Amino acid sequence: MVGGPARSGRSTALLTVACSLLDGGTELVIVTPRQSPLRAMAGTPGVLGVLTGNPTEQDVYALLDQALGPVAVVVDDGELLTDAPCAAAFEAVLREGRDGQRALVVGGTTGEMVNGYRGYIVEARKTKSGLLLSPEHPMEGELLGIKPPRSAVGPMPKGRGLLVLRGSYLPVQVPLGPT
Repeated sequence: MVGGPARSGRSTALLTVACSLLDGGTELVIVTPRQSPLRAMAGTPGVLGVLTGNPTEQDVYALLDQALGPVAVVVDDGELLTDAPCAAAFEAVLREGRDGQRALVVGGTTGEMVNGYRGYIVEARKTKSGLLLSPEHPMEGELLGIKPPRSAVGPMPKGRGLLVLRGSYLPVQVPLGPT
């Protein structure tokens, strides 16, 4: 999960994660319902496809079925797709990821993802791992199951936030461009 307010560097963080996954040999399916810098990865070796708008479950599976090894679905603006036809495929990827061959990386607006009570985002939150960019209030830590002190929230430079791994966190700065 990558959560943060508008203009906090979410899409850039997702792009950095995507490049890192590709460098490690993981193939990617990219989903962007709105404009995103991730769309520029279309045609990159290892990127099985970039889905835009409101893709179907079958669209996602058609690309996943092309994978030869580990594959990750990277979703930007994921809160826009909680009721979309592709949401069931995202939930399946989360379940299958427990076996190590598939993963879901989803980014979106923290406030909207914290307030969701159903769907794949709720399932993704259960990992209690991800990146919380520019948290503006301690309650935003609920996205990843933490309660950061007030000293760890408030105005921050773009790309700065908390890396959360199973309930523990540390401050980080995401590169402002892909690695």
